[in-house]
Amino acid sequence: MTPPYANQIEMKFTSRTSTKSTSKKNSTSYSVKNIAIVYRPNKPEAASTATELISWLKAKRLRIYCLKTQTISGAIKIRSQTDVAKIDLFVVIGGDGTYLKAARLINGRPIPILGINLGSRGFLTEVPTSDIYKTIESAVSGKLKIQQRTMLEVSITKKGKKPATYLALNDIVIERGPISRLISLGIYSDDHLVSELKADGLIVCSPTGSTAYNLASGGPIVHPEVRAIMITPICPHSLTNRPITLPDHQVINIKVTQSTQKAVFMVDGLKCADIRDLDEVTIKVAEQPHLRLVIPTSNYFDVLRTKLKFGQRD
Repeated sequence: MTPPYANQIEMKFTSRTSTKSTSKKNSTSYSVKNIAIVYRPNKPEAASTATELISWLKAKRLRIYCLKTQTISGAIKIRSQTDVAKIDLFVVIGGDGTYLKAARLINGRPIPILGINLGSRGFLTEVPTSDIYKTIESAVSGKLKIQQRTMLEVSITKKGKKPATYLALNDIVIERGPISRLISLGIYSDDHLVSELKADGLIVCSPTGSTAYNLASGGPIVHPEVRAIMITPICPHSLTNRPITLPDHQVINIKVTQSTQKAVFMVDGLKCADIRDLDEVTIKVAEQPHLRLVIPTSNYFDVLRTKLKFGQRD
């Protein structure tokens, strides 16, 4: 099954890529006329920042959209995927949770996101509020670079039902939920058995998601340009079960192996379903990447040192 909008990335962006270096991911050009603002709910600072930003953007004759659940004076509410298709740029004001919410709404369309940090860590929302106007000015002027991030496509096949398909920017998590006992999982890669696992759960993540739940569970930090998928057990009941990194062309299948058990299935922190022994979870790299707008001087290792204090001594 081809993921939605996969071919539009080439049509909308690659056709305007610089001919000097077509192999460089970040050389893609873009234009901005319609902007969607998504702000962190239940945080007054985020709402006020969004309101001020919209006034500033409207003065530049840009068309502004907002979520149908959020009210901002002067913004058009997004009520359908038809409205989403009109948008050239999403500006997220909040933390990584708000960013992932916007990514779900985009649903694989070739629309970049610019993240303004009003959260705590903010790996995806790197721009501080003090730089919001000059950064968005650069975005509107086409001076920021588009960075591509791997997304994962996951489908759940239940007996007698059409497979349900989801896109994940960070991770897919299968866990025991509120039940206190361990769950039994079978993990396969290209139909080869990788491991039979008893644990609290399992994380399958992209390089972007390596610094989220994966890192907290003892998984590796992976640079976002590495072409790989990470599998990390959550509290495994064996010292021999360790995180493993697979090449991104492999297809991963996961099954609950005990008929008396069920597990909770989550995509980017959002519960999507319960799964049982007759259900099959299939995970692979999505054909379309996620697009981010970043400052040209942005450096991943600076983010690690700033957000995680990576490499610093006490």
